[in-house]
Amino acid sequence: VDLWKGERTDSKRLHDNPSAAAFSSDGLRTYVTLSGGNDSPPPPSTIAFLKTKNQAKFGEVQVGTQSPGVQILRRIESLAVAPGPEGDVLYAAGHLSGTVWALDGGSGQTLQEIEIGGGPIAVLADPPRQRVYVLTDTTNELVAVDTTTQTITQRLTLSGKPSAAAVAPDGTVYVTGIDAGQLWSVNPEMTGAGRPILVGKQPSAVAVSADGTHVYVTARGEGSLVVIDPRSGQVSSRIEVGKDPVAVAVTAARPAADTTPVPTSVPAAHPTATPTIVPSPTPLPEGVLPPEHMPANAVGETFVSDAANPVSLAFAPDGTLFYNELRTGNIRIVKNGEALPDAFYNFKVSGQPEAGLIGLTLDPDFADNHYVYVFYTSVPEGQDNGGPNGPNEVVRLTDVQDKGTDLTYILRDLPSGSIHNSGTLRFGPDGKLYVSLGNSGQAPNAQDLSTLAGKILRVNPDGSIPDDNPFVGQEGKQAAVWAYGIGNMFSFDFDPVSQHLFAGENGPGANDELDLVTRGANFGWPPSGYKYEHGVTDPIAVMNPAIAPAGAAFYTGDQIPEWQNDWFYCNSQQGQLRRVRLAPESRDRVVFEEIVKNGCSLNLATGPDGALYYSNAKGIFRIRGADATNLLPVVTTPAAAAATPGPTATPTEAAPAGSTAEDREVDVSLTESKVQISRTRVATGQVRFVAENTGSTAHALRIVGQGINVSTDEVDPGQSSTINVVLPPGEY
Repeated sequence: VDLWKGERTDSKRLHDNPSAAAFSSDGLRTYVTLSGGNDSPPPPSTIAFLKTKNQAKFGEVQVGTQSPGVQILRRIESLAVAPGPEGDVLYAAGHLSGTVWALDGGSGQTLQEIEIGGGPIAVLADPPRQRVYVLTDTTNELVAVDTTTQTITQRLTLSGKPSAAAVAPDGTVYVTGIDAGQLWSVNPEMTGAGRPILVGKQPSAVAVSADGTHVYVTARGEGSLVVIDPRSGQVSSRIEVGKDPVAVAVTAARPAADTTPVPTSVPAAHPTATPTIVPSPTPLPEGVLPPEHMPANAVGETFVSDAANPVSLAFAPDGTLFYNELRTGNIRIVKNGEALPDAFYNFKVSGQPEAGLIGLTLDPDFADNHYVYVFYTSVPEGQDNGGPNGPNEVVRLTDVQDKGTDLTYILRDLPSGSIHNSGTLRFGPDGKLYVSLGNSGQAPNAQDLSTLAGKILRVNPDGSIPDDNPFVGQEGKQAAVWAYGIGNMFSFDFDPVSQHLFAGENGPGANDELDLVTRGANFGWPPSGYKYEHGVTDPIAVMNPAIAPAGAAFYTGDQIPEWQNDWFYCNSQQGQLRRVRLAPESRDRVVFEEIVKNGCSLNLATGPDGALYYSNAKGIFRIRGADATNLLPVVTTPAAAAATPGPTATPTEAAPAGSTAEDREVDVSLTESKVQISRTRVATGQVRFVAENTGSTAHALRIVGQGINVSTDEVDPGQSSTINVVLPPGEY
């Protein structure tokens, strides 16, 4: 736009929602963020590089790293350019990831990922003071970053929620506060904010004149531009500009007719070379495992070999490990380097695909009361272990000399299904017992508040209902519900820093989730993934194709300091231990996610010795510091060799409803299902099946084996459902 003539001179169609722009200090290049639309999965966060003269796009870079198949919302909402030691440095603020990226202004190479925390909504440069400032709208802070080191030097907490900021020539930072309609002035030393100036409803943008004598604020709620005299701290005028003003900029003075305007921007510290864009990473070849990211000072080792599906792990303060055997119904104990031969307790449990002895946790006062809490899928009265489904139950046992006694029911007759039982138990920082209960394979259950299926439950340790649960006293709604709209949250844990509850959610063939669970929240299932709907809480990360996240634990040990308070979970389909780093300060969004080690598919826990323990179908393992001392002793006798046979034989896995064992062994012909390959295009390395229920009762199709473990919801007679399978490496 020619501002002197008030005319548009050119335009460039960029697609993918351009949302912010900045110029190189010599004015020759333009940087534009491409935020994408409300897609699920979301597109990668991208910055386009253009030539300012003709707006020709000559490259783009994707910002932020993540594991294959993981989509983390980043949403870059602001850009700024500041001189660096080798030329321009481009700063990009990722609102939904709590991060600011420092990029080389020529190549686009990432120089530094700066973990700001909160929601960075604006980044602005102050070259004379070698700073950039970042504004956050969750932690309500103004954060200063040193441009010579790309490190945080100061944080100033504001008295309200900020919306915009601008830097004056003298280094004063003007910040608008959206809640009270105020303007704050922050001195260059960042020792505090001056007396607020009332500017009007919903201030949305701020700019400062070149000489610093006027500050301009758009009052969106009033449709006006407010002019402030910073010397007097008073509003000098209000100009009506029309509905919804959201941005403001100040130009240099109008030049004389016979002169050419001279750029006033600060030049780069050194000339920036002709840009050569760094290409975005290419996907790994088929069959190649992604790299592990083990710290140099970390060692992995086997803790218990040959454990039988240890699906839940719980440590007592003295180092005793309790673990569940999913199929046998046995709770086992590991103590002083020995897998005890006798089971702590044996339950008769269902042999359905996602049922069995699932959840286990110890009372916070276990050292005094010796209480052990258990979630299991029962069998009907008179049935043997491995039989059909009875209801899910939550019970309490008392540990007396390594034996479970005094069985007490806490929650009885909970909904169950052949799939989607969930079953994690955790005590929250409030002392309440939290329980994940899947939708029992019936998708509508998740939105139906008259049933407990598809919910996170919150109860007192004795099973009674806390008075402050969100649906207490509401007719037709279950008072035990804490959150709903849930398909199958295999596991969750509480952040030791923020006390927030974080969970892994399983989608129907795609869009598995990492979720921040809050009181009364609706997570929208079905479907899963990003929904962008009012009243629905979106995930903080999505995995597509599905990986079946299982196990969740925050690392609270001290053996690997760089992991402290990070969130870990298992990718059960590919057998990977994954690490999630949350944004500092706010702890409400994902900075990055990475694969730490292969071999984790069931669950994990921090041990009292400070090591990180994890399990798969064949054993229990740990990661410890290379020089760690006072470790729990490794079990030298395999658990299977030490175990005394229980009263119930270990069941074989039950076939899905409508099939026979012979069907599963020789082909995919089923007596009550018609299975065909879908003609819909899917990602490389996947195959999609369409399963039609040709029988007279509802049932599900499950495909399991060779690292594959996926299932449809229960399908009514005459209806169809699709299921995606991620193929293991090999030739097909």
